[in-house]
Amino acid sequence: MAFQAKRKYTRKTGREAVKILSQRGVEYATFEDISAGGLKLWMDRAIEAGEVMRVEFLLPYVGHGRHLGLEVDVQVVRCIKRDKAFEVGVKFLKLTDSEWQQLETAVDCTKGNF
Repeated sequence: MAFQAKRKYTRKTGREAVKILSQRGVEYATFEDISAGGLKLWMDRAIEAGEVMRVEFLLPYVGHGRHLGLEVDVQVVRCIKRDKAFEVGVKFLKLTDSEWQQLETAVDCTKGNF
Protein backbone atom coordinates (compact mmCIF):
# COMPACT_ATOMS: atom_id res chain seq x y z
CA MET A 1 0.00 0.00 0.00
CA ALA A 2 1.37 3.41 -0.97
CA PHE A 3 1.80 6.22 1.54
CA GLN A 4 -0.98 8.82 1.44
CA ALA A 5 -0.52 12.28 2.92
CA LYS A 6 -3.01 13.35 5.58
CA ARG A 7 -3.15 16.94 4.38
CA LYS A 8 -5.95 18.01 2.08
CA TYR A 9 -4.25 21.24 0.94
CA THR A 10 -0.72 22.26 0.05
CA ARG A 11 0.99 24.21 2.84
CA LYS A 12 3.48 27.03 2.47
CA THR A 13 5.80 28.26 5.20
CA GLY A 14 6.56 31.83 6.14
CA ARG A 15 6.22 34.20 9.06
CA GLU A 16 3.53 36.85 8.99
CA ALA A 17 1.76 38.84 11.70
CA VAL A 18 -1.85 38.03 12.58
CA LYS A 19 -4.35 40.19 14.44
CA ILE A 20 -6.81 38.10 16.47
CA LEU A 21 -10.24 39.29 17.57
CA SER A 22 -11.64 36.96 20.22
CA GLN A 23 -13.65 36.93 23.43
CA ARG A 24 -10.52 38.30 25.15
CA GLY A 25 -10.35 41.31 22.84
CA VAL A 26 -7.52 42.09 20.41
CA GLU A 27 -4.40 39.90 20.45
CA TYR A 28 -1.47 39.44 18.11
CA ALA A 29 0.24 36.27 16.93
CA THR A 30 2.41 35.00 14.10
CA PHE A 31 1.46 32.43 11.52
CA GLU A 32 4.13 30.00 10.42
CA ASP A 33 2.39 28.12 7.67
CA ILE A 34 -0.76 28.47 5.67
CA SER A 35 -2.94 26.41 3.38
CA ALA A 36 -6.32 26.93 1.78
CA GLY A 37 -7.71 25.10 4.83
CA GLY A 38 -6.07 26.89 7.77
CA LEU A 39 -3.09 28.35 9.60
CA LYS A 40 -0.51 27.33 12.18
CA LEU A 41 -0.31 30.18 14.69
CA TRP A 42 2.24 30.88 17.42
CA MET A 43 0.61 32.49 20.46
CA ASP A 44 1.72 33.56 23.93
CA ARG A 45 -1.14 31.74 25.65
CA ALA A 46 -3.01 28.47 25.54
CA ILE A 47 -6.36 28.44 23.77
CA GLU A 48 -9.10 25.83 23.88
CA ALA A 49 -9.83 23.57 20.91
CA GLY A 50 -13.17 24.52 19.41
CA GLU A 51 -12.88 28.26 20.16
CA VAL A 52 -13.90 30.48 17.24
CA MET A 53 -12.01 33.71 16.54
CA ARG A 54 -11.69 36.27 13.77
CA VAL A 55 -8.19 36.74 12.31
CA GLU A 56 -6.79 39.48 10.10
CA PHE A 57 -3.61 38.93 8.11
CA LEU A 58 -1.84 39.74 4.86
CA LEU A 59 -1.13 37.34 2.03
CA PRO A 60 1.63 37.95 -0.48
CA TYR A 61 0.13 39.01 -3.79
CA VAL A 62 2.23 36.78 -5.99
CA GLY A 63 4.42 38.47 -8.56
CA HIS A 64 3.44 42.03 -7.71
CA GLY A 65 5.23 42.79 -4.44
CA ARG A 66 1.90 43.72 -2.85
CA HIS A 67 -0.24 42.06 -0.23
CA LEU A 68 -3.89 41.06 0.01
CA GLY A 69 -5.57 41.65 3.34
CA LEU A 70 -7.94 38.98 4.62
CA GLU A 71 -10.23 38.94 7.65
CA VAL A 72 -11.79 35.52 8.27
CA ASP A 73 -13.31 33.38 11.01
CA VAL A 74 -11.30 30.39 12.23
CA GLN A 75 -11.81 27.57 14.69
CA VAL A 76 -9.05 26.20 16.90
CA VAL A 77 -8.28 22.56 16.09
CA ARG A 78 -5.37 22.01 18.50
CA CYS A 79 -3.08 23.83 20.91
CA ILE A 80 0.32 22.42 21.92
CA LYS A 81 2.82 24.00 24.33
CA ARG A 82 6.24 24.36 22.70
CA ASP A 83 8.93 25.84 24.95
CA LYS A 84 7.64 29.33 25.84
CA ALA A 85 4.95 29.60 23.15
CA PHE A 86 1.86 27.74 22.01
CA GLU A 87 1.47 26.18 18.57
CA VAL A 88 -2.17 26.64 17.59
CA GLY A 89 -3.71 24.96 14.55
CA VAL A 90 -6.82 26.68 13.18
CA LYS A 91 -9.13 25.90 10.29
CA PHE A 92 -10.92 28.49 8.20
CA LEU A 93 -14.70 28.71 8.58
CA LYS A 94 -17.27 29.88 6.04
CA LEU A 95 -14.94 31.42 3.46
CA THR A 96 -16.52 33.26 0.58
CA ASP A 97 -15.60 32.05 -2.90
CA SER A 98 -13.41 35.14 -3.31
CA GLU A 99 -11.58 34.56 0.00
CA TRP A 100 -11.03 30.89 -0.80
CA GLN A 101 -9.68 31.72 -4.25
CA GLN A 102 -7.31 34.34 -2.81
CA LEU A 103 -5.97 31.81 -0.30
CA GLU A 104 -5.64 29.06 -2.87
CA THR A 105 -3.91 31.36 -5.36
CA ALA A 106 -1.41 32.71 -2.82
CA VAL A 107 -0.58 29.26 -1.47
CA ASP A 108 -0.46 27.37 -4.76
CA CYS A 109 1.40 30.04 -6.73
CA THR A 110 3.98 30.86 -4.10
CA LYS A 111 7.15 28.83 -4.57
CA GLY A 112 8.84 27.88 -1.30
CA ASN A 113 8.64 30.42 1.49
CA PHE A 114 6.66 33.63 1.29
